[in-house]
Order: sequence, then structure tokens, then C-alpha cells
Amino acid sequence: MADGSPELKPIERYEYKYLIPERWTAPLVAAVAPYCEPDRYLRPGDTTSGYAIHGLYLDSPGGFCYRAKKNRDLDRFKLRIRTYDLDPSAGPLFLEVKRKVGDRVLKHRGTIPWSRLPGLLEEIPLPAGGPPTDPVDRFTRLARTISARPALLVRYQRVALVGVLDPYARVTFDRRIQVQPAAGWSLDGDPRQWQAIDTPATLTSYSPVVLELKFAAAIPAWMASIVRRFELTRGGYSKYCRGVEAIHGQQAPGQESVRPAVTDRGPDRGRLRRPLEVHHA
Repeated sequence: MADGSPELKPIERYEYKYLIPERWTAPLVAAVAPYCEPDRYLRPGDTTSGYAIHGLYLDSPGGFCYRAKKNRDLDRFKLRIRTYDLDPSAGPLFLEVKRKVGDRVLKHRGTIPWSRLPGLLEEIPLPAGGPPTDPVDRFTRLARTISARPALLVRYQRVALVGVLDPYARVTFDRRIQVQPAAGWSLDGDPRQWQAIDTPATLTSYSPVVLELKFAAAIPAWMASIVRRFELTRGGYSKYCRGVEAIHGQQAPGQESVRPAVTDRGPDRGRLRRPLEVHHA
């Protein structure tokens, strides 16, 4: 079982991403202010610098999670370990399975103490039979299934605003995104190896901010209004894939197998012919 208070029921939501210039952030923050309030990690009055997020992504030696994203598999997942703090060695430490099914995102998250991290995947075998109900067990089982290991460190600054009128609504601004290869189970990284993944990776003439609109069901009317008002163009942006490619280039794990998505034309049209090898994410 997980340590701390696990989220036994996954967070289910939609995530719309936009790359915007820095000069747009202040007007956008002002536009969403009537509908949102700062989240619990944001310092009072801080809507510019935000707080640090450090993440450790796990993947198989052959890049199972990377390839699933690049192949645009309709059912895929990522494994990441995260801390929301200026000090990446402080708690709490979150283990997250982020699953993408079509347009929907399902996130299982549990917490563990830092002392448990180094031996996380070498502990007593999990009980067999049936899908795991505990989020840490789920994370551990999936990681073992694909022989996952630490693959990439990511850090960035986030400003997060929480909707006050909707059951679940979030507006986040991520900036100064940096990566480096993972070196074991540390989330600190080598201060000399951080590499920015902005302009070259996003094909823009400026260093963009990643804006995300997150909501549970239909997009709230106020979000849709802001998209129209600012003429936002939705696009994809994966910090993990961008980071892997920035570090490894054409030698990214599994790069040789990346292909366009292939769909069936029969009764299951829209499903990939090659299903994910791991289910119940």
C-alpha cells in the first residue's frame, strides 16, 4: 500500500496546450482572474515567477513510453516522480501514472517518503491477480512490467490557477523548462548539465510559455471565450519527448521504430492495429 494519502480514484480530465509568448501571460492571467484563484503552492501575489517542479521520468531501455507517444498510440501512459518545491529533496514525493486514452487524461497519484525511493522497484513482489487499486502499487507494477528505469530529469517554473466556479478547472503557465539525463534515483541533477528545451524544439522565434487549460468534461464557457479572445491555437507539447530528443537526437531510444499511427477500417475503426502491451494503466 502507498504511504501518505493516496488518490484511489484517478483524476480524469482534458488538457488543451498552447505555446504563447511571454508578453501574453500577464493579459491572460488578468483575463482568467475573475474565474480562478492561485493554487496552494503559489505564493500570495505571485503570478509571474511561480514555483519549481522537479520531475523524474521512467521508461524502459527501449523507450516504451517515448515510442507510444511518438507513434500517437490511442492508449498510452507515462511514469513520473514529482516534487512541488524549490528544494527537490523536500517532500512530499508524488508517484504518478499519467494515462492518455484518446483525448482524455487519467492520472493516478500516490505519495511515498524519500527514504523509499532508491529501492522502489526492488521491493517485495506485488500480489498477482486483478488490477491494482493503490496508486503506488499501480505505478510499481507498471514500472516492473516494462523494466522501467530512471530516464530523464525535468525542471520548470509553474504558475497555476484553480477555477472557483467549476468542479475541476486549472490554468497553468510553465516556463524555463530544462532537462538532463537521469543519474539514478536523484531529482537534484547536476547543476552543470541542465539544458533548455524552448526555441529550437518548438520552432518559434521566441522562448515560449506552455499554457494549459485543464477541465473535467465540457470546456467551461469562460475558457472557450478566452481561447477565442486571444486567438489561441491548440498544439501538442510533451516535456518528456522534447527532453529525450534534445539530449539524444536521432539516437533517442526506439527512434528507429517511430511510425505514423495506423488505424483499422473495420468495426473497431480508430483503434491502433498494434495495441499497447500493458493495460490497466
